[in-house]
Amino acid sequence: MKRIAIIDDDKYQRVVIRSFLEENGYYITAEGSSGEDALDICREHLPDVLLLDLMMPGIGGIEAARRIHDATPTAIVLLTAKSVKEVVEEAAAIGVMAFIEKPFREDELIAAIELAHARFAEMADLAKENERLKGAMDSRKLIERAKGMLMDTKGMKEKEAYILLRKMSMDKRLTMESVAERMLTDVKGEA
Repeated sequence: MKRIAIIDDDKYQRVVIRSFLEENGYYITAEGSSGEDALDICREHLPDVLLLDLMMPGIGGIEAARRIHDATPTAIVLLTAKSVKEVVEEAAAIGVMAFIEKPFREDELIAAIELAHARFAEMADLAKENERLKGAMDSRKLIERAKGMLMDTKGMKEKEAYILLRKMSMDKRLTMESVAERMLTDVKGEA
């Protein structure tokens, strides 16, 4: 069951949205009426999806979305009375996952929530994969530097240097990256 937070300065609008969502099996984790409420709710309740009104007193929806994205990334659906191209572009640039114009039908709201949730999960998966690939690339660079050092200092060919690193890795029960790192550290210490 997805946990939803509703932020809208119009109490009637919140009641209508709550009704739509509860009828469709969503759990309302919190409600608020301002951008400040949105920030607090995201920190305290960690909703799966935040429904955020664009025009509110104090911190508006765009600024609240920007701050939420920086502090506690959350799938955000921006609710607005009228869509303006520049607002849509700005919202997309700061990580808003979906945009819906008031008045909306129940099925449109549900679709926007599901789209935002799916997009957010996809983005989180991509970020994890990106970090994994960066780590693999850093590891590969370290191993290449260690191979290069062996080739320079021991007159080995690349394949021989690789085989030696692999053997050291297996003998010491360490990753090749760890062996390469130690080897490069030892050489720096001797210099």
